[in-house]
Amino acid sequence: YLFAGEHLNLTAMMNTWTLQKGIPLVTVTRKGPRLLLRQDRFLRTVLPSDPQWPAVQQGFLWHIPLTYKTDTSSTIHRHLMTSPTDSIHIGEEASWVKINSDMTGYYVVHYADDGWDVMVKLLRENHTALSYKDRTHLIHNAFQLVTAGHLPLDKALDLIGYLQLEKQTVPLLQGLGYLEFFYHIIEKRDEPILTKDLG
Repeated sequence: YLFAGEHLNLTAMMNTWTLQKGIPLVTVTRKGPRLLLRQDRFLRTVLPSDPQWPAVQQGFLWHIPLTYKTDTSSTIHRHLMTSPTDSIHIGEEASWVKINSDMTGYYVVHYADDGWDVMVKLLRENHTALSYKDRTHLIHNAFQLVTAGHLPLDKALDLIGYLQLEKQTVPLLQGLGYLEFFYHIIEKRDEPILTKDLG
């Protein structure tokens, strides 16, 4: 049974998901031993560079039950994000952190600064450090962020460069599906140099 206070907290959390349209984008920035977090409304129709961006973001706030893993522990850590910005202490010794363990949460994750480079390096050097679900999730997030103007296409292509090492079907199909999708878009734009590079 839930106590009255717990019931109210759960109701408040659920309301942020049921009464708002869309899903959150969680941007993660590493600053030494801490992860700085920011949540925005994930949009494909309005780019962050658009003057309308602040207006379409106003009033949106989710209570996000975050999960994350690092290379320093096999434990899945949990953190409830209830404000527009937040931070988590992960320690100086952690060389990587993967947010949204095994794709259990309904939110998009963007690794700011050199965060995507860290993920590219991890997948190339030791991709099995992450579960196949986490690898699939990284590929999915990267290409979703490309379509929404948060990540350059070449960064997402760098990420799937490891696929020649992949033995699991799900991340392979995810990566190849996005590759085919973007190949057709570029082909339609008649950009022969880029399509030659992708081929």
